[in-house]
Amino acid sequence: MRRYSHVLNASGGGLTISGGEPLLQPDFVARIFRGAKEMGIHTALDTSGFLGARASNEPARRHRPGAARREVGRP
Repeated sequence: MRRYSHVLNASGGGLTISGGEPLLQPDFVARIFRGAKEMGIHTALDTSGFLGARASNEPARRHRPGAARREVGRP
């Protein structure tokens, strides 16, 4: 990601993580997003939102407090 950060920043591009279902790997997603944000790279998460009993909004909570409630109606 660092290798292409200058291109992403110059073009206004960013990083989208999609699936499978990325929220089944919340620690990985949070780690990648944290690194991207430190480099000033825009991030987006593409999720179906269907996680069943394994649902976790942890990445949203870590990066944008209150985002989970605003975006999916759940804390």
